[in-house]
Amino acid sequence: MKNQFNIGDLVSVVDEDLSGKIIEIKEDQISFRCTDDFVYTYSINELVQKKNLPEQLLFQEEHKFRVDKVEVKKKTPVSRKMLKKTPSLEVDLHIEKIIETYRQLDNYQILEKQLDFAKYKIEFALRKNIKRIVFIHGVGTGVLKYELLRVLKNYPVEINEASYAQYGEGATEIFFIK
Repeated sequence: MKNQFNIGDLVSVVDEDLSGKIIEIKEDQISFRCTDDFVYTYSINELVQKKNLPEQLLFQEEHKFRVDKVEVKKKTPVSRKMLKKTPSLEVDLHIEKIIETYRQLDNYQILEKQLDFAKYKIEFALRKNIKRIVFIHGVGTGVLKYELLRVLKNYPVEINEASYAQYGEGATEIFFIK
């Protein structure tokens, strides 16, 4: 099958809510810059071309996120059986996992990129009815964790420390509540 993709084409991931403009094609792998300004790489088989969609609709500067105030519940025990049945998402917030070109960014810009990525993944999980997310933020000085918890207060979630055995101290687990 001949590759029908070209650099600059708009593409969308088949089973995910990700779209962007192709920036690199290597054999059967395509890298594209998403609307959140992150670069993703997928196999050609996982992408479809977006046609008849004005580029300005795809790449708008403003990203709107829900900011409903909700009460966050304290840590509650969750059964292992529930964890196995619950659709989940693991999100690594280390900047090198989010964006390739981060060395020229200052600490504030890095934190903003990390929080924007976290918000994007929360909104994605809400749209796809994913009930559990584990955010891997690391230990560090605690700034990212603090800011992440501040962001999470705007969503209908229950916040827990993630499994110490699996993630160590540097991860936070959330469950969406109805």
